[in-house]
Amino acid sequence: MAKGDLRKAADEFCAALEARALLVAIEWAGSASALARSIGESHHNGTKWAQRGRIPVRAAIKLAKLPGFPLTVGDMRPGDDLRRYKLQECPRCGRRSRYWVSGGGSLVMLNDHLKELCEKG
Repeated sequence: MAKGDLRKAADEFCAALEARALLVAIEWAGSASALARSIGESHHNGTKWAQRGRIPVRAAIKLAKLPGFPLTVGDMRPGDDLRRYKLQECPRCGRRSRYWVSGGGSLVMLNDHLKELCEKG
């Protein structure tokens, strides 16, 4: 099996797992709209998830935190690297943020610095 064929097979497998997880989640909530509303999203988003056949990562993280929800984030988004969605500590200021600026530290730190400059000037 060629490398490209293996990658294609893996992508198809992950897509099938995502679609199955979406069906389980919709069954749990009662409808795609109810699923989206359970985490504060609009009913339109739930419809889009059903059309696409998968739940976005941020929505999967919120859903997994609901009490009694039967799936984990890994079940809903197999093969995704979830590290970038977790809080990370800025090596310069020590603040924890999801938003990261390469080499410059956290956006929170940069925004604080910008506010200080605006107040001085």
